[in-house]
Amino acid sequence: MADLYGAGWIDNRSYGCARTGSGATHQVGDCGFSPRIKEILPDPFPNFGRLDAASKATCYSVALALEDAGLAHPLACGEGVGIIGASQAGCARSDVRYYKDYIDSGRASGLSNFFIYTLPSSPVSEASIHFGLQGPLLYTGGTENIFAGCAALAMELIENQEASVMLAGESGPEGALFMVLAARSSMEQAPWRSGAETMAVLRQGGSFPHIARKLADIGNKIVP
Repeated sequence: MADLYGAGWIDNRSYGCARTGSGATHQVGDCGFSPRIKEILPDPFPNFGRLDAASKATCYSVALALEDAGLAHPLACGEGVGIIGASQAGCARSDVRYYKDYIDSGRASGLSNFFIYTLPSSPVSEASIHFGLQGPLLYTGGTENIFAGCAALAMELIENQEASVMLAGESGPEGALFMVLAARSSMEQAPWRSGAETMAVLRQGGSFPHIARKLADIGNKIVP
C-alpha cells in the first residue's frame, strides 16, 4: 500500500500544511478565500485570476501538499506523478456563472473563459499543467465520503505501478484538501503516515482542517 508524505488544505478562513503544522488565517475574498498568493504560489502562475474558485482552491492546496511533502514545485520530473480530484458539487457554481453570463451578454460577448470551468475535471487539469504533473489525471464525483474513495483509487494506481506518486484530494468553491501519496521506493524521505492510518482517518470524514488535525494526532509511529 502507498503511504502518505504530506497534505495541504485551505478553506475560507485559513490554510496550512498537515505534517509540518505551518499555516495562517486569511480574510474572506470574492472567491471565498483570498490568501496572499505569493505565500503559497511563489512561482509565476499566468492567468491565475481567470480560474474559478474550485480551481484556485485546488492549486493552493496542491502547492501546500507538495511543500509539506518536501517536493519542489513545479516538479523537475513529473512523469510518474499523477493527480486525482473529487468533488461533491462538481462544477455547479461555474455552470451557473457561465449560463448567467451567456444570458446577460449573449453568444458574441459572453466570456468564453467561463466555459472551460463547466468541466468538473478543470481544477485538477489546471493544477497538473502548472505543477508539471505528467502521470494519470482523473476526476471522481459522489455524495458520501468521496475523499476516501479518491485516496483508495490513487493508492491502487501506485500499487499497479501506473504512477509512482499521486496527489489525491477533494475540492470545491469553499476550499480543498490534497495529499501526496507515494510508494516508499520512489521517495527519499520516510513516510509521514502509513496508507492504512491515512485511510482510517479519511473514512471518518470531516472538514478539511479537521482531517488534517486527525492525521497530525495519530502520532509519529509508522505502521510497517
